[in-house]
Amino acid sequence: AAFHKDSTLARQTGGGIILLHVVEPIRYVHDFGYGPVQRQRTHVPAIRLAGGRLLALGRKHFTAGQPWSAAVRSGTVCEEIAKAARELGITMIVLPTRGQAPTASAPAETMVSRVIRKVSCPVLTLKHSPRRRRSADAQPTR
Repeated sequence: AAFHKDSTLARQTGGGIILLHVVEPIRYVHDFGYGPVQRQRTHVPAIRLAGGRLLALGRKHFTAGQPWSAAVRSGTVCEEIAKAARELGITMIVLPTRGQAPTASAPAETMVSRVIRKVSCPVLTLKHSPRRRRSADAQPTR
């Protein structure tokens, strides 16, 4: 449903869609004898996986004549969304709110609030509605 709303909005305004996924870096601490040193590195397998999934989502949900692209970035979610908005000239950001936490320490609502504070363009939030599953014993109608 969110992709349908995004694509309808983009068509009405004459814009395109950029699917963006941010992969948090892998963080770890080393102790070399002079105190702990915090390090981080890019999570390359997660970036590859996210890129493939974004491309599949775009092909599935957007029409051939509609401009869209997919991008995967590594870093802090709020910072990377704000940086992408500035660099790419984004005029509106659409964020789902599913109640899932991108990190264990920061709930999704907090992430959305942080993005709203960091960007200068409007942010549209869409509430995630869980899909209804058919029960295993339900028979499809013909």
